[in-house]
Amino acid sequence: MLPPLLTLFATLARLSVANGASPVVALKYGVFQGALDGNLSTFLGVPFAQPAVRFSLPTAPKVLHGVQNATAFSPACPQQALSAPFPIPPIVAPEMSEDCLKLNVFAPSSASPHSKLPVLVWIYGGGFEIGNSPDTEVRPVVERSIAIGEPVIIVTPNYRVSAWGFLGGKEVGDAGISNLGLRDQIFALEWVQENIATFGGDPARVVIGGPSAGAISVGALLLSNKRFEPTSLFRGAFMLSGSPPSTGSVADGQPYYDGLVAANNCTGSKDTLECLRRVPLDAFKATVDETP
Repeated sequence: MLPPLLTLFATLARLSVANGASPVVALKYGVFQGALDGNLSTFLGVPFAQPAVRFSLPTAPKVLHGVQNATAFSPACPQQALSAPFPIPPIVAPEMSEDCLKLNVFAPSSASPHSKLPVLVWIYGGGFEIGNSPDTEVRPVVERSIAIGEPVIIVTPNYRVSAWGFLGGKEVGDAGISNLGLRDQIFALEWVQENIATFGGDPARVVIGGPSAGAISVGALLLSNKRFEPTSLFRGAFMLSGSPPSTGSVADGQPYYDGLVAANNCTGSKDTLECLRRVPLDAFKATVDETP
């Protein structure tokens, strides 16, 4: 049950949308004001977890006081600089931050908590080294769904990539923090189950999809989803240009872990993982950029 103040905000939110004002939603941990974009209500940069501590599991977002502005995309999770032996189009690096576990919701402006609309969670690609939730413009898909009388809601979450999301090595396995990027995706799907009804979505009709690394992610998530149980996170999935390859154990990444430890002067530390956590972002990113 919502606290009385959040219940009041939820009532005001419905009145605001009806009067053409900016839409507002009240979640258990905060109140978020989005924007009207044509016949869509958009909520951008909504946290689904606390700011990520480097090489740590995602955790539930803190309670936020006051109305939060949800009208701008959040910074991307740290990206790895790419190079290739052949010409590639220049990649404009987005603003980056380790406080990046946020998502965006695109819903018909007519949606209410009683609408029970189907939901698409779109997982971006980028080779697990780059990628950002605004990479694919999803507004036209929602617009088209409204036009044909089959409205949907689309959610686009961020997840950690490169060494921040997929570091290997024995130390990583022992700490239980392998595949943090996939764990971020699961955490975002759990957020959808708990919160999407407030935006007008139906948690029982969630479909996931994505291209390239997003498709590989979807394949991996299919292996872990308890589809026919009450704890199911989604009911359908599709993959665009990618499927899970065979992989070795997390320990196979030891050479890359050891290389980052050496490059960041952590070799003599009793806890090399904790030492890597304390390296300033710019310095750590510079060493990650030197890896394959």
